[in-house]
Amino acid sequence: MKSWQSSSGVQARRRFTCHWQIALAGYFASLSTLVPAQAGNFPPRVSIEQLALERIGQGTAHYAGFIPVCDIALYAEPAQHARQLLDPQAAKRLDIVYRLAIPAGKLVGAAEKTLARQHPQQLLTQWRSHIDALHRSYTDVQPGDRHTLSYLPQQGLELDFNGKQVFTLADEDFAAIYFGIWLGEKPLSEPLRLQLVPGAGTKEQSTETPITPR
Repeated sequence: MKSWQSSSGVQARRRFTCHWQIALAGYFASLSTLVPAQAGNFPPRVSIEQLALERIGQGTAHYAGFIPVCDIALYAEPAQHARQLLDPQAAKRLDIVYRLAIPAGKLVGAAEKTLARQHPQQLLTQWRSHIDALHRSYTDVQPGDRHTLSYLPQQGLELDFNGKQVFTLADEDFAAIYFGIWLGEKPLSEPLRLQLVPGAGTKEQSTETPITPR
């Protein structure tokens, strides 16, 4: 009797595990198809204040290594060298199109973790008011929403959400710090950085700050 009960219990647990795995796989598959990655999301060229920028790379940020969270493209002036992208004289733009619904707090958390990995606390304290002001402009995002982060020399940093300006700051040093989340050393994701800026590999250990969905 005990042997029969044990066998039945094992079979029940196996059936439950199997059903759970199938359900989980289906859930992740549905997430990945909410907003398919399309080249049409990112045209080959864009203009900012009549300045033409070319798409130099694009990639996808993932959660847990395989769940696509958002597609990102980087635009810069033609022939811009990877090491010059954070230079104050380098115009640039990041377009981010989300595939999942993500609370604003999750976006802020990922940015804060990356900044803390990249910079000493003293420097972040110096820029804290600007960081907080930018992060207050974040709102919950839904599939298909778009953030555009752009920088023009002598004009500064601008963040748009679905085509509407939500933050602006005329400070070239802060722009370099914030763009560094994606383009600097120890970035949000080293695999993503290599997609955005081909050939910009680092000697640092591969880094990954997950943007967690709901």
